[in-house]
Parts: sequence; structure tokens; C-alpha cells
Amino acid sequence: VTSGRKVKGPTKDDEKPVMPESLALEGNVQLNKLIKNAIKKSKKKAKKTANRADKLSDSLGNMLGGESMEM
Repeated sequence: VTSGRKVKGPTKDDEKPVMPESLALEGNVQLNKLIKNAIKKSKKKAKKTANRADKLSDSLGNMLGGESMEM
């Protein structure tokens, strides 16, 4: 204010943190748990896909191997 009066309002010293420290830690734990579960889920999905591919290649190999023996 140009008239020289002091304006009463919040100062930097009066500001409180948005989240308490305890909640910040819990937030990190929850985030880490979500990341861990997402990685676990993707690994499980990749393993399942690999198993399906192996079964498919085995069945195709058996079919092709069986046909070549009959000839």
C-alpha cells in the first residue's frame, strides 16, 4: 500500500505445511505399494504370456513333427 500503512495478512512465517509430516510418509508408503503391485502384476502378465507362447510352440512343434514322421 502506498500510503505507508501496514496490511495485516498471512506472512511466510504463518504458513502451515499443506500436509502434516506423518501423512506425507504414509503417502509415500502407499505410492511405493502401488508401484510394487503394478510391477508384480506386469511381471505376472509377462510370465503368463511367455507360458502361453511356449505351449503354442510346443503344440505346433508336435503337430509339425508328427506330420513329418508320417511322410
